[in-house]
Amino acid sequence: MAGELSSVPGLKAKHLVVLTGPLHITTARDLARADRRAVRAAMRRLRPVPTLEEIATWQDHARDLAEAPSEPARGGTGWEQVAAFVVSFELREEDGGAQRRLVVEQVEQSPPEPREEWPAWRCDAACTWMLDRLGGAGAGAAIAPQAGEPGGHVTDAAQPAAQPAAGPAAGSRPAISVAALEWVSPSGRADRLDVDTPALDVRPGARLRLTAETAGEVPLQVALRVRRPGRPSASPNPPVAARSGEAVDIALDGVPPGEHAGVLAVWSPGGAAAPLVVPLPLLRVAETA
Repeated sequence: MAGELSSVPGLKAKHLVVLTGPLHITTARDLARADRRAVRAAMRRLRPVPTLEEIATWQDHARDLAEAPSEPARGGTGWEQVAAFVVSFELREEDGGAQRRLVVEQVEQSPPEPREEWPAWRCDAACTWMLDRLGGAGAGAAIAPQAGEPGGHVTDAAQPAAQPAAGPAAGSRPAISVAALEWVSPSGRADRLDVDTPALDVRPGARLRLTAETAGEVPLQVALRVRRPGRPSASPNPPVAARSGEAVDIALDGVPPGEHAGVLAVWSPGGAAAPLVVPLPLLRVAETA
């Protein structure tokens, strides 16, 4: 729970906003396992920017909190979040009249982030889809669609049509870490990305180069997720297959014009390794002539 984080000495409200928002870090255990460089990169616009030593101190306290025995809540055991979703009721005016759609996106840190939409403001099919995302946790609780309810379709090419059964428990899975993150210019020059880089001007042919590492021969997937203010996040390209210790390039040509907050989501098919979200500098794509 985010309330755990408020007990960590040195964590201020502005830090909590970044942790629980872009980084989806909501528990002491999440903070203890986070990549401290990724945390610092996400907080680069704060003043003062926390140092790596400060973040390491937060993580030490968070680790103590995570390992401490928990007390049951009064009146029974405490509630624990299984999944979180953003539900967006959207309206568009056209010559033929108003069009409505319902968009649902899963938001917790378990990439890839699935998203689906329906051409109406009908909640029954959306609830069924969300319960399906829970796997075993939602078994027997699904709501059958009403007769005539149009089926949804996956709008993000990077996402699978259905969630596999839950993988190993997070504590038993190896972690994924970033060995190198580079910015490759259209000419092919590669420069290591600094955590304090404020923004990147994306030109045709530019790309990101990531080297991720994890224990064992675990196959990995890497996907770019971008978001503009007031719009849901999206993957402009399908995920890229990767192997531990080997660099892979992530194309940026599919990112539309504008300024985007971005992350690289790294995960293993079937949940063999704990997923990782790597914050990126602001991505600026110029309007084409």
